[in-house]
Amino acid sequence: MKVSVQFVKAFTSNKNEGNPAGVVHDADWLTEEQMLGIARELGFSESAFIQRSSEADFKVRFFAAKQEVDFRRTSDGSDLPFVETNGGVSDR
Repeated sequence: MKVSVQFVKAFTSNKNEGNPAGVVHDADWLTEEQMLGIARELGFSESAFIQRSSEADFKVRFFAAKQEVDFRRTSDGSDLPFVETNGGVSDR
């Protein structure tokens, strides 16, 4: 299985700072077990998987190496700039 992963640094505008994370766009076709395996292989504290949603513009699921983790927003909205700057999810 080949998956495209975008590597980002969250909570910073400086590429040498911030929290590293992996982001998988268009992750609708991945099973929970596959997302967990990808997160484990990436080894970051959290990896984001962006999916389509019938209730919002998109859905984001976060996985750590051992389990899915709850989504926690920051008060200033700086938690998801990669979704906006990379076009969100496709309409396919």
